[in-house]
Amino acid sequence: MDLPGNAKHATQLYTPTGWIDSIPWTSIGFEDGAYLRRLIDISDDDSLPVVSLVVEGEFRTVGTSQNVVAVLPGTTDENLIITAHIDGFWEAVLDNGTGVAALMELARYYKNIPQEQRTRNLIFLVTGDHETAGSGGSDFYHNRNPEIIEKTALAIQLEHLGAPGNKNQLNMLVTTNALAPLIPFISNGNYSVRDAMQRMVDNYGIVVNRDSWTTPAGDVDGLIDIPSAGFIQTGYLYHSEIDSLDWYKPEDLERLTRAHAFLIDEVNKIPIGEIRESSVAGDLPPPYSSPDVMELLRVW
Repeated sequence: MDLPGNAKHATQLYTPTGWIDSIPWTSIGFEDGAYLRRLIDISDDDSLPVVSLVVEGEFRTVGTSQNVVAVLPGTTDENLIITAHIDGFWEAVLDNGTGVAALMELARYYKNIPQEQRTRNLIFLVTGDHETAGSGGSDFYHNRNPEIIEKTALAIQLEHLGAPGNKNQLNMLVTTNALAPLIPFISNGNYSVRDAMQRMVDNYGIVVNRDSWTTPAGDVDGLIDIPSAGFIQTGYLYHSEIDSLDWYKPEDLERLTRAHAFLIDEVNKIPIGEIRESSVAGDLPPPYSSPDVMELLRVW
């Protein structure tokens, strides 16, 4: 792993076609990896180092988890889903304590707005099996609530928010006083949602990565029949044992939470039919190079 030191990580094998869950594997810390790399560099082909690694683990084939759902009724029969997953590794501040904190504050904020001033029903969905498979999750909610999904305009994902900009410099983790760029995603590439996200970015001074995605990110991948959108970060702290509160500033998360309230209000001005209309043809794999997608990314 690239994180300086020898911190533990929890992650997964990934290919352009998806996660690989069928092969047992493990990871090692940066210092151990650098040591092995040096041994390889000074060895000839006939004397490459051989490593014996003992991993004590346990396979669990049955698990249970729960979703938490709260609904603030509006004045129409249409819905907007705001979702965040609550499970994580170690302290799990970035992934996904930040998303859960933002969701709870958004629920508190909209609860204090009179119902007659809310248009769509706001469904706050907290899922419990994103990192470790259980019996909850966005797919569980989707499969058991087809009538809600049918009337849902958009799902907004809250995940990996508020991480500082940092990098590995000479084997030291160098951090900044600014937020790391966020990666925007809009699953169906909808131009109207894109424009609302652009206004959010401009109004709240949010730095975004031009590597926009047109596939779901985070836990909204189970909500397959509706468009989804949001912003996501990763960085060096991701899924590591040093992902603690020490790295984060409350005012950064507050700004991002206020920005998402702005986005919710902007999206609620757009008709459901307009939101659900795809602006990107087909399910495009990386690097999303079609003319339609390049036009979508041009504004960021």
